[in-house]
Amino acid sequence: MFFKENGDRKRACVAEVEKISVPKRVYLPSNPGCLVLEIDRKMGIPLQSAAKAPYLAQFKVQLVGVKKLEEICTSDSTQSIINEAAFWQKTIFKG
Repeated sequence: MFFKENGDRKRACVAEVEKISVPKRVYLPSNPGCLVLEIDRKMGIPLQSAAKAPYLAQFKVQLVGVKKLEEICTSDSTQSIINEAAFWQKTIFKG
């Protein structure tokens, strides 16, 4: 029974992650020097909690530093800023 329930929760979590729209010029609260480029829409893992509904999501980010990120976020330019290697970072959110 546990595995069926857990599988249902995972499918529901992934379905909700697929609906997330990632705005341009946004950072992860857990890593304010990283610019979010996209979300992995096939990855969403529900976590256990009695009080909240936490889940693990994965984002492609680029480390640019806080100062550069502030410049990017206040700029009107739509110029691509991806100069360095991007990487995937997992982050826990609570619903």
